[in-house]
Amino acid sequence: MLLKDYKLLKEIGRGATAKVYQAQELESARVVSLKVFHASLFQDSEMSMRIFREAELSQSLNHP
Repeated sequence: MLLKDYKLLKEIGRGATAKVYQAQELESARVVSLKVFHASLFQDSEMSMRIFREAELSQSLNHP
């Protein structure tokens, strides 16, 4: 899914590399947390790999 597939409800966290939002999936109306990274981070290949590993780990979790 892409960012356009979500309605951002509110910012619930902020760090040096990303912001975390409470968001609603437009297709299912399910409320989720959504971590949005700064695009400039993807210019560094090591940081890109860390982000992708974090995404894989997050997708493997099943938590309400």
